[in-house]
Amino acid sequence: MISRIKPIIYAFALTLGVGLLSPLVDKAEAVVYWDGVELKPGQIGRLTVLKQTPLYKLEGSKKVFVRNLNPGQKFRIYAFKPGMLSMGGGYYVDRDNRVKYETPSKVKLNQVKQEQLMDGIHLGMNVSQVKTVAGKTGTLITQASDYGVTILGYKTRKFNSTVGAFYYFENNILTAVWYDFVGPEEEYLTPDQMKTLFYTLLDKVEPKIGQAGYIDEYNYDDDGYYGYSTVWKKANMNIILYVDDEDGYTAAGLVFEPIEE
Repeated sequence: MISRIKPIIYAFALTLGVGLLSPLVDKAEAVVYWDGVELKPGQIGRLTVLKQTPLYKLEGSKKVFVRNLNPGQKFRIYAFKPGMLSMGGGYYVDRDNRVKYETPSKVKLNQVKQEQLMDGIHLGMNVSQVKTVAGKTGTLITQASDYGVTILGYKTRKFNSTVGAFYYFENNILTAVWYDFVGPEEEYLTPDQMKTLFYTLLDKVEPKIGQAGYIDEYNYDDDGYYGYSTVWKKANMNIILYVDDEDGYTAAGLVFEPIEE
């Protein structure tokens, strides 16, 4: 999908004056609901107390009693150990018939992961939904539609940078998100500068997405094409970070797109 979207994205990006590594600003937090209650980042399930059960903290392998939990109380669960459920902060309860443990659907969990990564937006949203969320932290620069494809372009913030954020829709369904960290027709970067830019961005991306795996470094001397890229597979998406030099300009982007089967 990248090769198909990329020329369209750059055409719309011409209207953006985006700079790299500007000060961070506050962003609205993404909210995903599970049965009317917010599903928190890192939450893997919920606990309903059926019978009075002790809450305790772990000190090494020793259980230290804190208080009793009463029937009807509900708590978020963030992890588990054999026979125990973690409520966060080092607090645990026994996983037995005194409690009921439930997990959200994979769709909900993937939605939380996507919205964490894309600032409240997830693939599958329609144009109106994306405008509502993206407009809270960004400025709409351009919108264009043709033959069932719609592109929204925003000037916004990502990983401490002012960036161009582009949302690609097919038949009113969001199918890809593209953050442009350099913008078109920027000053040409040397291979050393491109490498520095890639690893600077990688340092900002990894705390949010996770450690990168294989990093592809390519250098085609015959046409002077240089580049660096890496791919994560998260929440049913390919997440691609790249810095490359193509057609006489340097490009740097972070792309979210579905894994094609």
